Amino acid sequence: RLQGDWSSDVCSSDLDYGYREGYRRAGKLLAEYVCNECKDQDLLVYPIVHNYRHHLELMLKHLIGVGAYLSNSEIAPKIKKLALTSHNLKELWRALKPILMGAGQSIGWDPDADAIEGIESYIEQVHAVDKGSFSFRYATDVEGAPSLPGMTYLNIYQFANLMERLADYLDTIAFAFSIEEESKNEY
Repeated sequence: RLQGDWSSDVCSSDLDYGYREGYRRAGKLLAEYVCNECKDQDLLVYPIVHNYRHHLELMLKHLIGVGAYLSNSEIAPKIKKLALTSHNLKELWRALKPILMGAGQSIGWDPDADAIEGIESYIEQVHAVDKGSFSFRYATDVEGAPSLPGMTYLNIYQFANLMERLADYLDTIAFAFSIEEESKNEY
């Protein structure tokens, strides 16, 4: 039974951050519950993976916008539409990567090639399992076929730890970009 008082009231002023961080925290809290309580993993795997995946999608979209602003580059209409409508992580990463490099150069940050390769590897692995953000939301696709054919095993502990590592890295970039954005807005 749920009980609440004033502390369960929602009062969010930064919706973009709230969505991004909310999906991440939901994934993390559910993963911690499964790993600490050693139960419900067969049920909670779907919202865990979906929440982390959605956090990743929202973070990529956020970084596209902020990165383009920092590098003083206009977002091409195709990229803008992609950032607004696509759930394809691979396409979002492909759009972000040059923006990330340009924004990084504009603030004096040279991304480590190994780190970029690691980000790309994580994104490709998540994308390979869930190309359109539907596989962990629905048991079947729009044609009635199983959403996750052949997938019988996923280690939630390992998955959550790797996603937290990726999220931390992207969050660090977002934080650095936000500081630079504030500085740019002041002048």
